[in-house]
Amino acid sequence: VDELDRCRPDFAIAILETIKHIFAVKGLQFVLITNSKQLRSSINHCYGVSVDAKKYLDKFIGFSFTLPVTVKISHEYHHLSTEHFISLINSHFPALLQMPIESFWIELFKNNQLSLREVETFTKNLQIYSRLANEKFDLLGRDDINGLYMLKIFGVFIFSFFPEIQTKLSIDPIVPSEITPALRQKI
Repeated sequence: VDELDRCRPDFAIAILETIKHIFAVKGLQFVLITNSKQLRSSINHCYGVSVDAKKYLDKFIGFSFTLPVTVKISHEYHHLSTEHFISLINSHFPALLQMPIESFWIELFKNNQLSLREVETFTKNLQIYSRLANEKFDLLGRDDINGLYMLKIFGVFIFSFFPEIQTKLSIDPIVPSEITPALRQKI
């Protein structure tokens, strides 16, 4: 069962109850793939904050593990979200991987703790921007072009995850400190 955490709270709890009580068959096992924190919030939404959501989930889940944030590749640790982004970009905009700004994206993804799903959202938005703006991101080499691409891609990043900054940008110029939440760094 995937994405239970994205369902309506009462529906998610009903599914858990159904799995536990109706399908309690010896030898039958279910695998739940979920954002546990969000699922605990759903439990608290349905039963109140006084309920210990972790203990409630323990009635249904016999074993759990958390996916790692980093993976070891060739004796170095890499963030999974960054590796996923590189894989997606390689299939849609391979020229972007030639840009000398990979460390910028690594830091941006790491500092914002992007999930794999958020990386996919960002990449889809980048594809949409590319089509609408007829931007192929293939004129690399000059620093001014690379910088322009970086700004455009950062704009898509802001659009994807910081709608309040995007709205303000579309109305008025902003000062660098107003972009700080997107960078998650002090300017």
